Parts: sequence; C-alpha cells; structure tokens
Amino acid sequence: MVFSSASLSQSLDSLMNATYFSDEHFASPSGKSAMPGFPSTFVPQYNDSVYTARIAELNSRTRFELTYNKYVNGFIRVYAVDKRLATAKILGLREVYFPLFEEALAIYGVLRK
Repeated sequence: MVFSSASLSQSLDSLMNATYFSDEHFASPSGKSAMPGFPSTFVPQYNDSVYTARIAELNSRTRFELTYNKYVNGFIRVYAVDKRLATAKILGLREVYFPLFEEALAIYGVLRK
C-alpha cells in the first residue's frame, strides 16, 4: 500500500490516540515512582544554572542559536510539569517521529552530527 505524505502523517498522528498510548500505559505500575525514594507524583525541577548548562550543550549540536531565559523556562514548565503526561506520550512516539525529523533537518543542513 502506498501512502501519500498527508495520509502517512495522519496515520502516524493517530497513534497518539491509539489504545496503546492511553494514560494507563504511562502510569507507573501500582503507583510506584519511576524515581526510587520519591513519591509517584514527584516532578524533578532544576535551578536556572542546570537549564543554562543543558541548553548550552544542545546549542553546540545545532545551527540554531539556543538560549535560556524566562520564556524558555515557561515552556520547560509547561511541557515538563503542566503537560507532563502529553510529553511522555510524545516521547513514546520518538522512535517513529524523530528519525523523520532528523532526516529532514539533515537535508536542510540544520542538524549537526
């Protein structure tokens, strides 16, 4: 079967709502924390110096100019804290999507290997 890029994209996007990606598959078994010694509801958060260092490392791997500021911090909070479950689902699809993104970025010379 041959897919157009639009139908392939729609098929891949539908995975986000597939049964496999339902919330129950992203919860720790029996409410156990993924981080031993911490409650299951624990969400690690770091100070600005940690985020600055990590973004500097990412900056060395891309042609984009990455920086850390209060706006970036806000997005980190949204995706790491407020929308943590959605982020887990997206990362669960990384084996499907990331190679596609990396291929496109490499074609346009954006990705440094």
